[in-house]
Amino acid sequence: MIWNDTMIQTGDMWRDEIEAALARTKVGVLLVSPDFFKSNFIADNELPPLLEAARVQGAQIFWIPVRPSMYTETPLATFQAAHDPDRPLSGLSTHGCEQALVKIGSKLKKAMEA
Repeated sequence: MIWNDTMIQTGDMWRDEIEAALARTKVGVLLVSPDFFKSNFIADNELPPLLEAARVQGAQIFWIPVRPSMYTETPLATFQAAHDPDRPLSGLSTHGCEQALVKIGSKLKKAMEA
């Protein structure tokens, strides 16, 4: 099942919904930018269970460098990115970004089928 936080309904206990989704994660897709790393919620509530699921249960961390960041100073540095982090999507031409997204989508499809 594919899940994202837009699936949380009005009246749902949103933290519980996020925790439950993270507990079921087999493939975690992370759109990485400086804002991603600045988010206390991600750092404190979302990334730790994903990293633990990767370590203990074999969940796949599928991270995509959207903008330049200091990812090398984070736990994500130990995971292979879905696209070259030295060439984040924001620095590509429109055509180059579209080509990269097709390649990323193909990799993600394979990960989801595994």
